Amino acid sequence: MSRRIGLLTGTFDPIHFGHTELAEAALSVFGLERVLIWLNAEAPHKVGVTPHDQRLAMAKLATAGNGRVQVYAGEFSNQPHNMRTFLKMAGSCPDAQLGYIVGADTFANVYRWDEIQSVVKHTTFLLAERGSKRASLVVQELRERLGPLGEQLRVEVFEFTGHDAASSLGVRAQLAAGERPAAVDPRVYEYIATNGLYRR
Repeated sequence: MSRRIGLLTGTFDPIHFGHTELAEAALSVFGLERVLIWLNAEAPHKVGVTPHDQRLAMAKLATAGNGRVQVYAGEFSNQPHNMRTFLKMAGSCPDAQLGYIVGADTFANVYRWDEIQSVVKHTTFLLAERGSKRASLVVQELRERLGPLGEQLRVEVFEFTGHDAASSLGVRAQLAAGERPAAVDPRVYEYIATNGLYRR
């Protein structure tokens, strides 16, 4: 039986408990060997993104002491987030099965991704259900959008009830207002304060 590794990707600007608790929930439910948090080095669709090295530092602080949730720093860490890079990563560890951890909003737009044939063929999606029972509907709609390809879609749903309302946008707004967000790890908050991040 091959090893199972979860992959959680994003900008993480900044990382918060919603991210780390999502990784830990997937670990527990699916018995994953570990979860790799993979930061997007660039975010061309976003404006004013915090430099990659600072986002990376915060992610490492947020996962320190948890040997099964790790920040990915391998050979593809600075490459664009797309399925070609994901498939290269998958090919670099042929003895492991990578599961792509996603929320419903991201999963609903999978049909727009590049290399969609390879996405469906090589990927198992670990879809977080946030208590709304929306996941089954989203899966059904995506299968219909993909047509015959939808029959090959592999999805495993799990319930996530942690800091499910947390968002990096909300955290940044709180920080800009001089508040201390409850969804941010104290170590990350100290880094933010020391480096003067997210001020107006």
